[in-house]
Amino acid sequence: SNFARPGSRSVHNENYWANGEYVGLGVGAASYIGGRRSTHTRDLSEYVRAARERQPIPGESEELTGAARLGEATMLALRTREGVDVQAFRNKYGFDFLDYYARVIDELTSVGVLRVDPTHVRLTDRGRFVANDVARAFIA
Repeated sequence: SNFARPGSRSVHNENYWANGEYVGLGVGAASYIGGRRSTHTRDLSEYVRAARERQPIPGESEELTGAARLGEATMLALRTREGVDVQAFRNKYGFDFLDYYARVIDELTSVGVLRVDPTHVRLTDRGRFVANDVARAFIA
């Protein structure tokens, strides 16, 4: 998924990187809807018992709000060649990406791991080698 040839990108993964919603079905499946991330239990017998009894499937859930939601969206977008689309970020979250993260962006561009142009913020070639560390800087 990270090194697909042109025209062969995974549509499935593109939805993840765009912080899109998805529904997971089955044992251990993950979903992300309305800012809430949840996973079903990985225990098959526990899953089957709940399903047979028409009970909610056991698992974990967390709601991403505020800075955590913005940081998650940034981390995911930086995993793509396009990076963060500044206008799309403003439209979806109501924040100016360049202003909101000005300090972090300045620091990361100064060390050569981030590149900013008028419409996008992207990892540099060097930044791709330390993508997890770069992404971590945006997570509050």
